Amino acid sequence: MNKKGLTLTIIFEAQSLNYDEGFGNLSTLKKLRRGSGDIYTFASRQSLRYSIVKQGTEQFGWRLGEVSTSSQEENKTQQEKSKEKVVQFTQDNTIKDCEEIDLFGYMKTEQKQRSETRTAVVRLTPAISLEPFWNDIEFLTNKWLADRAKVDPNIANIEQHRSLYKYTITIDLDRIGTEKWNETLKDKNIEIDATEKAKRINEFLEVVKTLYRDIRGRREDLKPLFLIGGLYEIKNPFFLNAVKIEWDKNKPKICKEPIKEILDLKYEYKNNEKIVNSTVKDNTRIGIRSGFFSNEDEIKGLLNGNNNVVGTPEEIIDKLKTEIEEVFGVKTNEQSSSQN
Repeated sequence: MNKKGLTLTIIFEAQSLNYDEGFGNLSTLKKLRRGSGDIYTFASRQSLRYSIVKQGTEQFGWRLGEVSTSSQEENKTQQEKSKEKVVQFTQDNTIKDCEEIDLFGYMKTEQKQRSETRTAVVRLTPAISLEPFWNDIEFLTNKWLADRAKVDPNIANIEQHRSLYKYTITIDLDRIGTEKWNETLKDKNIEIDATEKAKRINEFLEVVKTLYRDIRGRREDLKPLFLIGGLYEIKNPFFLNAVKIEWDKNKPKICKEPIKEILDLKYEYKNNEKIVNSTVKDNTRIGIRSGFFSNEDEIKGLLNGNNNVVGTPEEIIDKLKTEIEEVFGVKTNEQSSSQN
């Protein structure tokens, strides 16, 4: 398998995606501060994982791993153990029968046995806002309910932030559906067939295509407005730090130069004992929502506007699914294959 890594950097638009602990009657968003002094809100990697797995179970019937609690140290008293329970996956599931632990990894610990761990095959960064947070706060009361109960209303304040957000996905294609690389399980030859491997990756991409997040009575649309990436011989998240925006009057503008430099980046890899040179541009595709960004044509022009590598985000995800089938030498969906 020459193509070992899939990476996509994605921009979407949403509002107030992930709340922190807060204090008093104020609900605060998760935030980061940069050296410029600007504050940016973010949705954690764990929150994205939750939304993806939840949608995968609803959309494709992904099986969730069985979980239980266990104490970390065997020689502690029963009272100490009860206070230090750790939620972990049980020994009941393997990657063969559970998409969740195949894609996102696990840690399993049984008393008097070694720990078994699997690092995530699908790696996610937090979704960080591309627009600064301006301390917008919404004043809330439950006046209608309070009036019906003939009592005084409760008061709450909640931070709000609508912004473009960016996150990056990186998938180790050579580790999907196998434990052969895993030192803790090297005595267990666990492997699924190529058709199932490709199917799981393509279902994941299909979830990303229509991803949403339920939070505080809202359903936020996280499907891509812009994406860039592809399948590569190495596993670097090439565009993680290259995708930035500026504002052109009332429309966002994707910064061209950082992306152009990454597209021109050359790298080497070994293939059949020979060192091969490749350029990031050779394997990259761009998906962009029509009419949303002020420099849409300029960004398409980075790949010479070729319809095979440039299109809407949905078209590019479908093309990547076809490419995944080619990498694994299978057909996972005749209907989707016929559309490409």
